[in-house]
Amino acid sequence: MNKFYIEQGELHKIDSISKHGMQAFTNALHIHEQIRLYNTVPLFLDQHLERITKTLQTYTIAIPNNFDNERIQRYITRLLNVNKVYKGGVCSIHIFPDMEQTSWRFALFIDALPKPEFSFNTNGWHAVLNQTCMQTMPYTPSICSWHMAWQFTAQRIQTQQHIDAVCFVNEHNQIVGSSQGDIVLCNDTQVQIISLFPSPLAHYIAHLLEKNSYSVSINTSIAPKQLELADEIFIINPIDGIRWVSKYNNSIYRCIQTKKMWQILVKQLMG
Repeated sequence: MNKFYIEQGELHKIDSISKHGMQAFTNALHIHEQIRLYNTVPLFLDQHLERITKTLQTYTIAIPNNFDNERIQRYITRLLNVNKVYKGGVCSIHIFPDMEQTSWRFALFIDALPKPEFSFNTNGWHAVLNQTCMQTMPYTPSICSWHMAWQFTAQRIQTQQHIDAVCFVNEHNQIVGSSQGDIVLCNDTQVQIISLFPSPLAHYIAHLLEKNSYSVSINTSIAPKQLELADEIFIINPIDGIRWVSKYNNSIYRCIQTKKMWQILVKQLMG
């Protein structure tokens, strides 16, 4: 685990987090975004910070002091150095209220990844649809604790059923995403990304695929039956990249195009 974190621009030891500090990261007023670090580079930092800003605007929350792109980049660099994380890692940004509930603060954490390189999950993931995992309005780009109920439900289902991902639905029982990231359907070279707010990585992959003669569309929802009829399915996880789904409910999927797309992504990022 990392040894230092930054709160409001100040460096602190992890073990110095107060009881209030721990509550702040888990209470009902909490916004969270994760950023993949490749070597020491935060991928799509500007786009991730824009997602946080849009989420704050949705709830009419003022942007915390000292929270801007240039400073956040400096804070990440400092945390990488003091925590000695020099390869793959994850930066977690948390926005939370102060003790008086009168203003908002931010904190940054850095964690190393056990496998710093992107890899292909050759065994595939198993995903299921569960109608109890329903996303409700207002929708937000960043993870928000107001909507954590469906995340906790998904985690419980994953643990109890020994699966990797749970598909989320809206009030019309249309699939809008998953517990592990944006859902992607593939029928030969026709690709559909399903997400209310596609991640920066999803937009990047869409751009790469279009440059490689794939036809890509982005939709906010899809009928469950369409997922079952797809040739291939994968999930774009903001940390792990492309994750092939080998099984959805009782349907089995191949990975011919998925593997090609993963190779395109890795070649571009590592090139």
